[in-house]
Amino acid sequence: MVGDGNRVSPLDRLRRAPTRISSPAMVDALNRLTELRSLGINHLDMARLPSGRIKALARYAAAAWAANIARMPTERRIATLLAFVHMFETVAQDDAIDLLNQLITKCLARAENRGEQVRLRTIHDLDAAAIRLNVVCKIILDPHCEDAELRSIIFERIAREQLERDTATVDTLTRPEDDKYYEFLLGNYSTIRRFLPLLLRTVQFEAGKAGQPALKAIEFLRDIEGHSKLAHVGSAARGGKSSMAELHLLTFIDDPSYRRDILTQLNRGEGRHRLSRKCFHGQRGELRQRYREGQEDQLGALGLVVNALVLWNTRYMDAALNHLRSHGTETKPEDVARLSPLADKHFNVLGRYHFTVTDSILKGELRPLRVPDAPEELFWAVGA
Repeated sequence: MVGDGNRVSPLDRLRRAPTRISSPAMVDALNRLTELRSLGINHLDMARLPSGRIKALARYAAAAWAANIARMPTERRIATLLAFVHMFETVAQDDAIDLLNQLITKCLARAENRGEQVRLRTIHDLDAAAIRLNVVCKIILDPHCEDAELRSIIFERIAREQLERDTATVDTLTRPEDDKYYEFLLGNYSTIRRFLPLLLRTVQFEAGKAGQPALKAIEFLRDIEGHSKLAHVGSAARGGKSSMAELHLLTFIDDPSYRRDILTQLNRGEGRHRLSRKCFHGQRGELRQRYREGQEDQLGALGLVVNALVLWNTRYMDAALNHLRSHGTETKPEDVARLSPLADKHFNVLGRYHFTVTDSILKGELRPLRVPDAPEELFWAVGA
């Protein structure tokens, strides 16, 4: 029967397998498994019943209309539904494990794709460093160069400081052949966290010898799940050795004030992006240059303009605060701390640009501050 407020019957819901690869779908799959287990038929001994007959009844229950099953005689209906629950508890667990495998594969692919994107953005620097280091290798391999003169010959071609920078660049940007960009998996934390507690409570994992490290990690997660203080979890997991990424993640989970500080920084970053989008209004804010250098020129010019606007806001906000203080107006530090130089409503980026300035501005002086109560300000306010 379909209950009030529901669109499908409980039977239809239990026999419906996951169709999407996502955290909500994983939660639904685990809830489906939990509901099948809650029906409590595990204590029934079916070893003496023909397994073929049980499978046949389960297949019929999985495919038949719920109304047809409801019209069955009572004993046949109970036997059919009992066989369905007995078989589909295993099916539901297999579906959940398969979905978990696909979801982890998707997260790994997303992390690798993100890593490749970051690598592509730095490949130009890596190429430049590799070209210079290639020159050094050719000098070293040249049989006409005496060993005693190698260093002087090399430093004549390329400065020592440049070689040190190139070596540091190669150390930073090169990655091993089997690198899977695991550090970018932190970006999938919210995806995993959404279903992980329910997964640890619902599924009991087992593993052979090769899977023991993963099994130990799962057991560790199960042990710490629900603990409120996680300050030393990272070091406990690695035998006392912790990384900055672990400390950041665990502090983020445990400390509300730390989360607020991060949210503040994210809001500031988004404020700068908003100002950049307002400046970069031409061609719908899209980079149209077909080559990397042209795109870098456009982004460099955008950064210069945004920095100039931020500096303009900063100087005039400081002048406005000094003006208020000189006239006896109280300025609370907590209010000043909330001021942002990323405000953009007073900037008009449309029209024609004129770069001629008055002599006073050239001397470093500021323009007169606008006073809200002045008659001319009231005139413009009414006109607006």
